[in-house]
Amino acid sequence: MLNPASEARAEEHRRQFWEALPFPHVCIDEFLEPWAADQLLEQFPSFAGPQAINELGEVGRKAVFERLSDIGPFYKDMASYLGSAGFAEFLSRVTGIEGLMWGGESMYGGGTHENLEGIDLDPHVDFNYDDRTKLHRRLNVLVFLNREWEEAWGGQLELHADPRDPARNYVRSFLPTFNRCVIFETTEKSWHGFPRIVLPPGKKHLSRKSLAVYFYTRERPPETTAGAHTTLYVQRPLPSTVRPGEVLSPEDYQVVQELIHKRDVFIKVYQDIHVRDGAQRDALERALAQRSAQAEELDQLLRERGAQAQALAETAEVLRREISSLRMNVATREGRAGGRVRGLARDVRARLRRFLGRAPSHRS
Repeated sequence: MLNPASEARAEEHRRQFWEALPFPHVCIDEFLEPWAADQLLEQFPSFAGPQAINELGEVGRKAVFERLSDIGPFYKDMASYLGSAGFAEFLSRVTGIEGLMWGGESMYGGGTHENLEGIDLDPHVDFNYDDRTKLHRRLNVLVFLNREWEEAWGGQLELHADPRDPARNYVRSFLPTFNRCVIFETTEKSWHGFPRIVLPPGKKHLSRKSLAVYFYTRERPPETTAGAHTTLYVQRPLPSTVRPGEVLSPEDYQVVQELIHKRDVFIKVYQDIHVRDGAQRDALERALAQRSAQAEELDQLLRERGAQAQALAETAEVLRREISSLRMNVATREGRAGGRVRGLARDVRARLRRFLGRAPSHRS
């Protein structure tokens, strides 16, 4: 399925990967064989509400199908290929990261992605650890499936140096064109997202389609290891058209309202997380106090049992000494009794001989 040209240029891609800014990445056009990319688009799943629940629990304008095998026959074949040793080895050649493995069918947000007009994706770093499999997330592999896309429509993949500092933030962007693949390292600095999709009249039926897969390793270098966390977002700043002395257009006003709403929602999300974590911490402290009390009870019981064991040991030692003394007494008495018996036997034998010596002899 991989385009032989992509594989043949693996070493060149590796150099590009590690020299890229703002963090290691590489863009490969014509990534898959043409027929394979065609099949991905042909069997791409239709937008469905149940697959459009976002991280805030709302039905949004982004649909994600995680289980590729359930989409169609070719996606089932693609799932097998993504999990193959050959594809993992290709990625290792491109990135220099050894021991890569696909995350599997349940990918925590991976799979097919479809984004409708009006949606954007704030800069974020992805979750870094899968606590179900105990694996470290190391690579994002994004394959775009849009035959028709222009820069003015938004939706281009953006890689950010530091979205928290817009004045100095370096951004590298890529149009999500058909059969283009962007591979980038997943770290605490791999900020990425895309600006709002605004389609022109006559193109409103289009959507931004892609296949996103994630690769993992069992360990990762200490210098890039951080505490396990979920996806972390930085909300976009106000648009450049919002500035002093300017009258807000209806579009600008709508953008401002949406940004305020999004910030309010995320504040509530983080407040809920704080409350939940506080409740969990309190429950853990209560459980710890209970276990500490139980441990103290066990220690006291062990001390009591230890004292009892010591007393039993001392009693056993006394008994052993008494038994030894009794055995010695019995042996002494048996020795004396044995001597008397042996003397009596000699005396009886002597008397018997004397008696027999005096008795008359009866002979025929």
